[in-house]
Amino acid sequence: MDKIQKLKLDRLIHFFAKEHKETSGTHLFKTTLLKYIDLFEFELLPILGQPPIGLEYCAMKNGSVPIELYDSIDKGEYESDFVEIIQEIEEDEMGGETRKIKIIPKPMEDEYDFDDFSEIEIVKV
Repeated sequence: MDKIQKLKLDRLIHFFAKEHKETSGTHLFKTTLLKYIDLFEFELLPILGQPPIGLEYCAMKNGSVPIELYDSIDKGEYESDFVEIIQEIEEDEMGGETRKIKIIPKPMEDEYDFDDFSEIEIVKV
């Protein structure tokens, strides 16, 4: 992924994390983030002829996911100036553990910076 794609992805993730928090009152989980990005890219695919960020997808049990992003978040390797990624372990009723990954938007001077996005991409966000 080149620098422009990474910056677009970071800004898109920040947008989704902030809007999700404001709308639902809860932080964005990794699974929901991946669905948002999937919908964004696949909705624009027929219009643009290619995914706007250019992520590669892998079919999984609950739907396709951008595999590089999925792996880097899952391994705790994704870095961004726009969001913080928190991994929490919760104990379930059966004594097992569940790992939850939350995406928390960092405060930004500008509410959103979509300079790298085309007009049609901004409309679809």
